[in-house]
Parts: sequence; structure tokens; C-alpha cells
Amino acid sequence: MARTLNDDAVARAAEALAEAQRSRTLIDRLPPDIRPMNADDGKAVAEAVIARLGWPVVGWKIGYAAEGERRDMDHVPVPGRLLEGALLDSPASVPMTGINHPLIEAEIALVLGADLPPRAAPYTVDEARAAVASAHVAIEVADPRYVDFNEPDNPEFMADNACSRFVVVGPEIPGWRDGPLAAIEVEMRLDGELVSEGRTGDDRCDGFWSLAWLINDVGPRGYGLKAGEVFSSGAVAKVVPLDDAREVVVRFNGAEARLTFTG
Repeated sequence: MARTLNDDAVARAAEALAEAQRSRTLIDRLPPDIRPMNADDGKAVAEAVIARLGWPVVGWKIGYAAEGERRDMDHVPVPGRLLEGALLDSPASVPMTGINHPLIEAEIALVLGADLPPRAAPYTVDEARAAVASAHVAIEVADPRYVDFNEPDNPEFMADNACSRFVVVGPEIPGWRDGPLAAIEVEMRLDGELVSEGRTGDDRCDGFWSLAWLINDVGPRGYGLKAGEVFSSGAVAKVVPLDDAREVVVRFNGAEARLTFTG
């Protein structure tokens, strides 16, 4: 679908979201005259936000990539970039200062072992899988820049860089090469309480499919993925708000990533 926002509207939306990023503050939903209404709008605003920030890109992410989500929702998947400072090694600790709406996601972080440059022919899932060097336990903290994050539609989340904030990368997942990623056992705890044992069936995304979709989405826009980059490949457990909890532990096949919030 072609863009509905003109260049001036894209610039105004981007400036509002870029300032929210810089100041770690929230904004109301974008006004209707500059609000992204489709994926092309959302991606155009996101590009303009990143250009204004000037922060290096250190990885990539995706949201709403499960088969069920793609079947039942509009304007999905939602791609985003991991910007400088977003990648943390487990165990990690971050202050609550400047974090507004932390949403906790258990993710499989794929580390590329080969480049995926832009090209005319779409990449297959098998090609995406072959480019992966390792798969890791990961915790993503999404932090929408909107006051009420239940109101916006997916193009607005695209404009907000898929609400990206932190990805904590833990150890390599035991046995990840031995079967489908959907077979990996998942456990997510907040302050010791079990909150999810993983999505199943078409509610659970396939990280290799997600990687192929992402490179096929960004490639026509002139971007490639590079060896060593991290791709947070989509939530494999129920996404939960942090609320009053302060410790997050995610285990895949027994391997663990840990994140503590302070203050």
C-alpha cells in the first residue's frame, strides 16, 4: 500500500517521536493529520526518526510475526532496529529512570554468521537459517513512547521503531540446531513467579521465518544485515508488563538470561 502521508507530515511525526526518544518522555497519540495509517507510512516515519537521532544501528527486531498474528491482525509484522545502547549482556541491570511502559518479552536472539545483503530475489527461510551462527536466550524490553499504548494501531508502532528499548542477550540455547525453534522449552519468571511457559502452535513465531521476512522487507529499501549483528526474532511467550516486578528471568532449554531493574 502506498504512503498516505506527504513528506511534511512524515517530518513532523518523526520530530515528535525523535524528541520523545531523546528525552525519554511520552507523547499522546500522533494527531490525525500526521498519523501513519499503513505500513509504508509507519516505515517512512521510522526512517526519519532514526535519521534525526543519528544513533548507530546495532541490530534488528520484529513484532507480531506469529502465523496467528499475521492472519488476524492488520499491518504486521512490525519491524524495528536496535539502536546503540540497546544490546546488553546477561546478567544485566538497568535503572527504571526514563523507562515508561516496560513490556517484557521472551525472545530468541539470532546472531548472524554471514551477511544478508540487499538483492532483487527474495531470501528463502532456508537461506536465512543458513546465515545464523548461534541462537541465544534473550529478554526484550519494549517501551512504547505513547501515553496510552493501547490506543495506537500497528503503523504507529512501526513509526515508534517497534517500541524498541533493550535486548538482553544470554547464553546460546542448548540443542537449538537439533529441531525447530518452536520446540525449544520456554520459561519466563517475574520476581520468581512463573508468568509463561511459552506460546504454542500458530501463536508462536518461527525465528528463521522472521529473519527471512525482515531481510526481504528492508532489502528493497537498501539495507542489508551483517555478520555479527543480533536479530531479536519475536516473542515466544506471553508479553507481560513489568508492573511492580524488578527481576526478569527467562530460560530456554534450561539456559538462562536475567535482567534486574533498579531504583
